[in-house]
Amino acid sequence: MKPRWKQVRAIDNHGCGSDSVSRLGERLQRLHKVSKPIGFGFGSAVVTPRRMLLLIRISGVTGEDLGAVLGLADAAILGHEKSGDHAMLQEVVSRCGGDPVGVAVATQGPLPVDPAIDFFVCDLDGPFEAITQKEQGCIVQVDSGLEASRLRAIAELGVDALVLRSESLDLTRLSSVVECRRIHIISGKPLVLSLEGRIQPVQVGAFWRVGVDALLVDSALDLESLTSIRDSVNNASYESRLSEAGTFAAIGPQMSALGHTGTREDDEGDGEEEDDDE
Repeated sequence: MKPRWKQVRAIDNHGCGSDSVSRLGERLQRLHKVSKPIGFGFGSAVVTPRRMLLLIRISGVTGEDLGAVLGLADAAILGHEKSGDHAMLQEVVSRCGGDPVGVAVATQGPLPVDPAIDFFVCDLDGPFEAITQKEQGCIVQVDSGLEASRLRAIAELGVDALVLRSESLDLTRLSSVVECRRIHIISGKPLVLSLEGRIQPVQVGAFWRVGVDALLVDSALDLESLTSIRDSVNNASYESRLSEAGTFAAIGPQMSALGHTGTREDDEGDGEEEDDDE
């Protein structure tokens, strides 16, 4: 089962926009920010458990199956084919137990209007109104290889997060980890990785380490696969993340088939290692 999360206001948006207006955006920002010691290190920030979120796109599932799927999700996204279905939206909201609910936006047509919508999801062909809403956040889907200038431009619009579509990525290869890290560094935004199938806990840990804050899957996957992904998220090793200041600790051990890591956690404050006098 999924862990329960406290609702915490984000500190800033990492971009040129204002603080996130969506509850999902706040949660992602909380995960995205690396905690640092206060002052000279004699005090420390409050440590709270951190792990990836699991977002599930709802499409073609109803009744008891819908309840089972939503029970695995930290946030739900109503597919664009149901974006105008008010009754379906209300059913999803009522079954989510207070978790954020968003709507995927089609490339054409008006935005759905409903106070229950927490955020919109669209790609670069989506309507520009998705980023102008005062009551909803916006998450933008991007493809692997998108040039740095466009990533920075999207981030400066004040979007809540980016979703990296993984259709062209092999998530078992180092290149996928490198691409996630590249987007994380360039955009400075929370990063969601879209999955096409199952993922192992060791992979979740590696993607977390380089800056992925959440996974996105479709309810079209069978319930067994969705449960397996939820278990991988829950059971992954959430070690300290790579420093933004240029200190890179090895993540190779996390990519091993056994999922064993022999690395120690880095100092998340300034990224510098202490000299070993012995």
